[in-house]
Amino acid sequence: MKFVPEIVRLPERQFVGLQSRFISSLSPEANNREVIPRLWSEFSSRSHEVETSEPGVFYGLCACPATLGEVASRPDEAIYLAAVQVAKGAAAPAGMATWISSEGVYAKFVHRGRIEGLDRTMGYIYGEWLPQGPYAHADAADIERYGPEFDPHGEASVLEIYIPVRVKV
Repeated sequence: MKFVPEIVRLPERQFVGLQSRFISSLSPEANNREVIPRLWSEFSSRSHEVETSEPGVFYGLCACPATLGEVASRPDEAIYLAAVQVAKGAAAPAGMATWISSEGVYAKFVHRGRIEGLDRTMGYIYGEWLPQGPYAHADAADIERYGPEFDPHGEASVLEIYIPVRVKV
């Protein structure tokens, strides 16, 4: 498996949705396959409460707790937000969270195929591309974009993954 990302600059954006902590897929104790689908299911039933600036497009943001100013209970813990993009300054409905993504440089990867293959794509990004390439992960949230071409069970499904990067020193 080999992906060549496009290096892009993204503006700061605001997202509103539901968040949960989970254990990374790179850990032997990973629980992402239970936590994240359950979170998406819950958000799907409440997404109508949020006025999105991009109808039909959903986002998954992922960050380590320290990036969000929180304390991790273990080193392989992360926080995931199932969300939509909203206008800057929009209020979050009760029980939902607001995240502001960082303006900056991102490596844009395209995952094609069923969602079950996403662990392999993320494994390549974090296990091969970042360690061997000229970039390091920047201190910001990863962003997944689920547009109209996304179908979790379709072989032709397309999901965009934006990894915040900085040039290695």
